[in-house]
Amino acid sequence: MQKFDITLKNDKLKVYRTFTLFIVVLQTLFFIYLLFVDTFRNQAIIGLSIITLYTLYRILYTRHYKATFYFDSVIYLLLSLFWLDTIWLFLVYFLLLLLLQIIEKGTRFSFCKNEIIMIGFPGKKYQWNQFSNIVLKDNILTLDFKNNKLLQAEITTININEDAFNTFAKEQLVNRSN
Repeated sequence: MQKFDITLKNDKLKVYRTFTLFIVVLQTLFFIYLLFVDTFRNQAIIGLSIITLYTLYRILYTRHYKATFYFDSVIYLLLSLFWLDTIWLFLVYFLLLLLLQIIEKGTRFSFCKNEIIMIGFPGKKYQWNQFSNIVLKDNILTLDFKNNKLLQAEITTININEDAFNTFAKEQLVNRSN
């Protein structure tokens, strides 16, 4: 059974990572402020330690794997666990954790013989007879719906044979239109 999995490029990931960096900087400044309040000094030291240790881990990770530095969704998990005693801050960080997890996964399309499945948030299933044309050319996926809706996106999937995919898509479209 022939199947093609194609991942779309996530253009907004850089914006979300910048937002995460902004949150971490604000949280760090807040912990520094708490250092000067006697009753919260111990909590501030713990919070700063969490952020410092995780930052060091990310620096070592990026050097070892020669990747770009960014804070991933784990920082929200650590901060949400830190704020367990303050329910609203815990919920805010936990929701940010879930949101970033969804965003980091991105959107994928799985083209099977029977259907097309969009894997992401929200996921969706399409039937081949909903499309008038599907083409992959120069790493741009074009989905042309019969209701005049058009979806075009750059893909990040490597090692995909465009000719094989286009032949497969054309066969499925012809078979489903009869």
